[in-house]
Amino acid sequence: MDNNKLYCISSDLTSIVYVFDSYIEAARTLTPLRCANFSDIELKVYKNIRHIHRNINTTSLTKTELGSFYLVEHPETLLRKKRTNKKIVYALNLITGQVLNFESYNVCVQWFQNNGIKLSITHLSILVNKPINKKKQLTYVFNGKFLFSSKNDFVDWVNLDEYPEALYLLSDKKSEINKIENIDKVIPHLKLYEHPVNQRNIIQKENNKHSGVYAWFNKLNSKIYVGSGVLLYKRLRSYFSNAYLNKTENMLISKALKKYGMVNFKLFILEHTNTDNVIEREQYWIDVLKPEYNINPKASSTAGFIHTLSTKLKMRNKALGRIVSEETKKKMSLARLGYKFSNDVLEKLKGRVFTAEHRAKISKALIGRGFTKERLKTHTIQVTNLKGIKLIVTDIQTGKIEKFESITLAALKLRASRSAIQNCMNKNTLFRKKYKISRDCSN
Repeated sequence: MDNNKLYCISSDLTSIVYVFDSYIEAARTLTPLRCANFSDIELKVYKNIRHIHRNINTTSLTKTELGSFYLVEHPETLLRKKRTNKKIVYALNLITGQVLNFESYNVCVQWFQNNGIKLSITHLSILVNKPINKKKQLTYVFNGKFLFSSKNDFVDWVNLDEYPEALYLLSDKKSEINKIENIDKVIPHLKLYEHPVNQRNIIQKENNKHSGVYAWFNKLNSKIYVGSGVLLYKRLRSYFSNAYLNKTENMLISKALKKYGMVNFKLFILEHTNTDNVIEREQYWIDVLKPEYNINPKASSTAGFIHTLSTKLKMRNKALGRIVSEETKKKMSLARLGYKFSNDVLEKLKGRVFTAEHRAKISKALIGRGFTKERLKTHTIQVTNLKGIKLIVTDIQTGKIEKFESITLAALKLRASRSAIQNCMNKNTLFRKKYKISRDCSN
């Protein structure tokens, strides 16, 4: 290989990604992230050359807009080192007791970086080679929970009294291990969602019309939360909202979902219930599972709760002047598409009868909402002056054709609403299975 050339080696040291004949050519192609904001092209190239020159033939990764690379003049040395010096790294998670195994320093560093934890190879080598002092006492815990070693010998030197959470995987407590690995067998359930973040559509489809009891299970510490909902999916979807989690930070489950992320939780649908016994069934599951995230050991609901007048006024004043963006309106509309009431709700609505007192209240509330006499006159004038949409109504049975100057006149003639006429015209469907309604395009 030509020694005057500059080689870009991939971050995992497995291949040569780019080859440049000179530093200038490399500087014009590769733009380090710290130099990306310079607008002057000549200045940017000059800064690029200086940055590239500092990182050539070092163990530091150069982060550019095209990716992260090692910059070397003799790639065979670096690649040979990769093939011959693989150092296995073991990482112990003191919170869960899980031992992670990595085939090399680079793989280990890459894994932590992918999980949002900053770690360099230099820092890792210090942690691996000096995890403890001569008295076998811990000197440093990385990121608050990780220990590193070149051997899987943590049980010989980790102070288990200081880290009881790590005890069950480092000792012989097999029952605790089985509880986590086979949790779906321990908890009887109707449905299980292993990855609720990616299964939201399935959760909605399978629970949208049901009432029921659910449970969140933390994969990292095996803690559980039990809850319920008369409209089950409406209750579950709130957990996918960061705004809701921020609003309910006093709840342990909200804090846990923010701290660990929903990717570290499983969602169990314990059962579907009737609307009348949801709280009763939730209490049953709380007694059975003894969930750690439930602050109150007794199931309760806010259904039927009546706000005081002062609270209502505060809520009203806060809502006044609220402006909903068009994007939010579209999202609200899409969320309601396909929504249907449950059979229990429909049955209640069918048999609903308003009392005389209720009718009187409705009538009183509507007083003053209509047009005044003056407003009605001006409105009538405005409507009559509007240029209507001319229509042609054809009776397909008799062949009779009628023309109307507006949708309103056609609706009056056919004894129908304007919206019904307009829908048939727009969708090109027959009105009452006999009238074809179309626009009159003639002048």
